Amino acid sequence: MQPQQNALQRINWTTMSYFGKTGRAIRIAIALAAVACGAGCRTAENTSPLPPTKIQQSKFSDYRPQNPFRLSKAGLLERELFVANKGPGYKVELRELLVPPKQRVEVFGLPGSAIVDVRGGRGAVRFAKQTREVVGGAHFAIQSGEAVEFDNNGEAPLVMQVYVFSPK
Repeated sequence: MQPQQNALQRINWTTMSYFGKTGRAIRIAIALAAVACGAGCRTAENTSPLPPTKIQQSKFSDYRPQNPFRLSKAGLLERELFVANKGPGYKVELRELLVPPKQRVEVFGLPGSAIVDVRGGRGAVRFAKQTREVVGGAHFAIQSGEAVEFDNNGEAPLVMQVYVFSPK
């Protein structure tokens, strides 16, 4: 009866094969596949370009959203989502603001105090002599009439929902 051998003892060190003849067959199959691919594969030097496409006139959709973004003079995209004007002495607006990637936009005051909810993107906001780094999920408040600067330093748009509370 032979003692049990561990994996290191079963390796045939002369052929460096753990599987013996099976391992050699696998190595030969891999080498043959590499040679066949090398002979049959085309390289960039001997490929022909794709045929030119036929230019067709495209028919674009005539769809227009009910509430599209408007571009402000400062370069900010904004739209009004909701207005509640029934409260006693004040009105509440919900606006959506979008700062394009790698852009800086200055807003010279909102008509009332505001709560800003950053929905997506990454950037910096400057107001009240402070700079805050913001990412999606951040919240902050802005006083009425205060100048605000949004600096989008990310690759994606900086998207915010702004709740503006202003007197009637």
